[in-house]
Amino acid sequence: MLRAPNHPSLCVFHARQEEQILEADRIAAELASLSGEFRTATDLNHVLGKLFALLAAQRIPTRNAVVLGYLAQLILQTLSTVKWETERAQGLEAWERMLRRYFGKPQDGAPQIAALELHTDTPRR
Repeated sequence: MLRAPNHPSLCVFHARQEEQILEADRIAAELASLSGEFRTATDLNHVLGKLFALLAAQRIPTRNAVVLGYLAQLILQTLSTVKWETERAQGLEAWERMLRRYFGKPQDGAPQIAALELHTDTPRR
C-alpha cells in the first residue's frame, strides 16, 4: 500500500493503528493515580476526575468509562479492608505513614494528613 500522507513510513491502515495505540497509552498515563497505586480514596477521586474529563471530551467510549467507574467503586469498597490489613500487619501507625509517604508532610497551617484517612469501620470478622 501507499505511504500515509501524514506518516513517514507507514501505510494508512498501519498509521491509524499506530495512532490508536499511542492515544491509548496517553489515556492510560492520564488515568494514573497520584501515588501510582489505588490504595487511597484520594487516588480514586483523582482518577475518577480524570475519567470524567476524558468522557466529557469524548476521548473514551461511554462503555469503557462505565466499566472503569464500576471497577473504581469495587476498589473503593475494599479500601477499609486494605487499611485494616495494613495496620494489622505493620502496626497501627502504618496507614498514616503510608499516607505521608504518598502525599508528603502537611505544611504549617495545612490540614493534617489524617484527614485523608478513610473514616470507615474496621471490617468485622
